[in-house]
Amino acid sequence: MMKENDHLGNAAAAAAAPHNTSSYSTDQEALLALKTCITYDPHNALASNWSSTTPVCSWIGISCDPIRPRVTNLNLSNMGLQGTIPPHIANLSFLAVLDLSNNSFHGPLRRELVSLRRLTRIDLGHNNFTGAIPNILSNMSSLQYVSLIGNKFNGSLSDEFFENLPNLQQLALGYNLLVGQIPSSLWKCKKLLNLYLHRNKFSGSIPMDVANLTLLNELALSENHLTGMFSVGHFSFQILILVYYFRQLISAYINYPGNIPDNIGELRNLEALWLIHTNKSDELHLPTVVICRWQQTYWCGKSDLQAFVKLKKSFHILPGTLPTNIGELRSLEEIYLWGNKLYGNIPNSIGNASKLIFIYFGENSFSGSVPSSVGNLRELEDLGLHSNQLTGDLNFISSLASCKNLTRL
Repeated sequence: MMKENDHLGNAAAAAAAPHNTSSYSTDQEALLALKTCITYDPHNALASNWSSTTPVCSWIGISCDPIRPRVTNLNLSNMGLQGTIPPHIANLSFLAVLDLSNNSFHGPLRRELVSLRRLTRIDLGHNNFTGAIPNILSNMSSLQYVSLIGNKFNGSLSDEFFENLPNLQQLALGYNLLVGQIPSSLWKCKKLLNLYLHRNKFSGSIPMDVANLTLLNELALSENHLTGMFSVGHFSFQILILVYYFRQLISAYINYPGNIPDNIGELRNLEALWLIHTNKSDELHLPTVVICRWQQTYWCGKSDLQAFVKLKKSFHILPGTLPTNIGELRSLEEIYLWGNKLYGNIPNSIGNASKLIFIYFGENSFSGSVPSSVGNLRELEDLGLHSNQLTGDLNFISSLASCKNLTRL
């Protein structure tokens, strides 16, 4: 995201561009119309800079084509602006980038934007836009990046909403009030890398056509009313964001009711699976437990995953036992598993995870004795074992003498 000095730098670089053509005047008029629709400019950036007496290409937030004096980039992000978008903005016919993100623009999304056919990037995220999203994207075949996240858009999207977007790589519609089914045309955007539809009111099933998006790195579908399942084997996600409400996760991803499928471990490149603010009444029945190469998640799947760094899960939903080979996670630094329904012995192999710094096993039902192998954890700073059913000898206490960094037990 550009900072204010970046806006100034880009504008200064284009200040010498000629500005005596009628098309240039059209751009100027469109931008001055936008200025008049801005009701609050906390830094007086536009008031002091956008003037008919100065070249448009020198204005803050404006970049122009180096050959012809046409505006190609309008970036007013993070400027604290309030106002609306006038229809005149559609006259910026050479505009490739429109970024008004992180302001307080409000009102509807102008249907006239459909004329901006050269757009490759549109970011109106984190504003206060309202109303239905007009079907304008299908005429913008050059679009690569679309973010309308964090507004108050409502209504449904037409089935052809994403037609003719062969170059789309990122779509962010999360944190709105959108309803209805996810348009089937979305699954034709085969270059999609990142897809954020979370925290809306989408309903219906997740079609198998999602498997067409084989390049996906990031997917967020949580906090909707979606049902069904899809096979994880088609994907190589780096981040799978399925946050909030465990029942939603189950219905949207893991074929509720039922268990996590074993093939979830096929996501070999997954780094983060966030399952937070879950429903405490739901239980997660894990498949045969072998460790995954995932950070900030729980164990599952069938992979030999040495890069796992953080094992986090609480909220009283994980029943079962710890995997006996948990010590194979040689890069593991933190384990947070307090307040679950875990039982059985703490595996002796835990002493092999030599990089462990924090262990929190409190408020479970672990039994037996604590293995003396914890003394091998020379980096250990915090060991939480309270509120379990641990018995047996206390030999592990003497083994902790090797844990020079231990500050809390």
